Amino acid sequence: MSYAGGEGALASGGTPERELLEALRAVAGTPALRFASKPQRMTGGFWAEILAVRLEGGPPELNGEVVIRVMPDADGATREIVVQREVVRQGFLAPRVLLTGDADDALGRPFVVMDRIRGRPPIPEVQGTAALAALGRAAARLPGLLAQTSARLHALDPAPLRSKLEALDGGVVDVTDLLSLLADRAAAAERPDLAEAATGMLRTKPISEREAICHGDLHPFNLLVDGERVYLVDWTVSLVADPAFDLAFTALTMAAAPIAVARSLRGTVRAIARQGSQRFLRRYRRLAPQAEASLADKTLEWYTAVHCLRALVEVAEWIRAGTVDTKTGHPWLVMAPQMAVHLGALVGEEIRPM
Repeated sequence: MSYAGGEGALASGGTPERELLEALRAVAGTPALRFASKPQRMTGGFWAEILAVRLEGGPPELNGEVVIRVMPDADGATREIVVQREVVRQGFLAPRVLLTGDADDALGRPFVVMDRIRGRPPIPEVQGTAALAALGRAAARLPGLLAQTSARLHALDPAPLRSKLEALDGGVVDVTDLLSLLADRAAAAERPDLAEAATGMLRTKPISEREAICHGDLHPFNLLVDGERVYLVDWTVSLVADPAFDLAFTALTMAAAPIAVARSLRGTVRAIARQGSQRFLRRYRRLAPQAEASLADKTLEWYTAVHCLRALVEVAEWIRAGTVDTKTGHPWLVMAPQMAVHLGALVGEEIRPM
């Protein structure tokens, strides 16, 4: 039995079902394509709208369980699709892209249809004291899992991706491009302190001995574990960069543990998180001995500041747009004070968290 699709918005309050279905039919060139089940919003998407649905009546590659990402920014969507296709082409475990639509199609926003991975993130929801043991078991496994995933990704050939990103109009290819973009965005958000920090960091960028394909948002909730297979999802922030771009972000987010926990558990959880962050870096060092320069303290400090700047600029844009209240629970809001301190220490200027 198929689900025809209603006229209203999805339960998420996002894209209307009928518009989504018509866009899929138009791009696939298959008028008989239909929902076999009601589209359901998936958790975890702060930037894109993420929907899970079963399709039928279309070409063989589209029939079955898929994930649809509806994205607000055409340039970001194009980059994400290019990166994801390239890493899959090189044999890395990421969802296969099945269909793409651009902003000129029926939705007015770009979208991508991907294989649905049946795995789960390797960290449990933290609810009450009973979850502490499960969190401890997950924390013991996470450093190795993240280090192995990072090392496998960084072992891919970055040259084809660099060429493909450079061919895009105004594409962000590497960290230099990212900092230039952040300087412009910070100025537009009326945050001269952040704009000056971005400009100053362009002059102090460490010399890289190696570049790699970097995910840029490599944390436990972007891993999906399916038996022995570990998939990496959400390639929005991907760049060709020094491996330190990934290592700094993963170590930062692991140490900060920006997850909602009961006050009575916060001290324990944060201690576990800091230990896990250090174990992650040690494990990566063993797996990728050629990346020793990327693990140098000064290099990691600089790349950590890049991610702090990226987060603080995004928060500034939410405030400027009046949407910050809709971002409750976002890790950037939890981490903003300590990110401002780290960035300020690197650039030698006081940085406001918000």
